Amino acid sequence: MRSGKTPVEMELLPRWSNYKIGYKIFEKYAKENPDVLIEEWTQLPACEIGEQSHYQDKFN
Repeated sequence: MRSGKTPVEMELLPRWSNYKIGYKIFEKYAKENPDVLIEEWTQLPACEIGEQSHYQDKFN
């Protein structure tokens, strides 16, 4: 039976893990796309940043 709690709430993941993962994804995106201006990447959808960071390769 599902409790309705997230993995963080169930303490399966450290409390700040999502923030850390998000930071790492963006850090990789910024390193791989140095020509993208701040004005541009602040308007990008999160999924596009995720795809262009190639961070998902770490999980495959």
